[in-house]
Parts: sequence; C-alpha cells; structure tokens
Amino acid sequence: WLFAPKPLDPFQITYPPVLSPAQMHIHSTLNIFANGQQVQIPVDVGIAGYPAHKTLHIQEADNKVHVESDDTRAYTLGNFFQVWRKPFNSTCVLDYCSDGVKKITMKVNSLQSQEFDKHVLHDEEIIEVRFE
Repeated sequence: WLFAPKPLDPFQITYPPVLSPAQMHIHSTLNIFANGQQVQIPVDVGIAGYPAHKTLHIQEADNKVHVESDDTRAYTLGNFFQVWRKPFNSTCVLDYCSDGVKKITMKVNSLQSQEFDKHVLHDEEIIEVRFE
C-alpha cells in the first residue's frame, strides 16, 4: 500500500508557462466524425481559466489534445473524454452509440485500432474516431 502509484488524476490543474525539462508535453490530433460530419471539439475542454488548465486539454480549434504533466505516465484517450465529461468506448462516442447498423471505429495513424478508450496518447499521432 505504501508504495502504490498515485491514482491517475486527469482533472489535475497545472499552471504554465512554468515548464521543466522533465515535464511531459504531448500533442495528439483527435478527429471525430459522426454520420459523415466532423465534430469540432470545444476549445475550452480542460481549460480552468487562463493560465490554468487540466492535465489533458484543448488549447485551440485544431482538435489537438494536449497532455502537460510533471508525471511521466500513460494518459489515455479515455482520460481525455473523462475531462470532457463525454462517453467514449468501443460502443459509444459522445451521444452516438452502436445500434447494429452503425458502429464506432477507430484508427491511429491510419491503422485500425481496437483500443478505443484504453489507447495511450503519443506525441504527434493522429486519431480518427468514426460513427457510421
């Protein structure tokens, strides 16, 4: 118990621009499509008021998920959706759920993935989630 890792807190608030060389700073592009239309991720996801933000956040209207943390640990796509307070797994994304006709698919860097919410975010990757 004494040496168990700290639980993941995607809601932790940090205060840039105090960046240390050891700090984790990842940018993953997340493109979501529902019924053929791209969903724009709001620019305030994870922003707690300038300059404070949560570990996982969006800074601009470019669908880039930023991970900024002093802890170098695995942050997942599911953690980002937790911050956004939206559902995401292999059967639902946002308000769209598989219904036997349409389903959720995901690609990472153009390769099919079945990791969905468990996908660990990496720098400069492009994630595409589709409901079709």
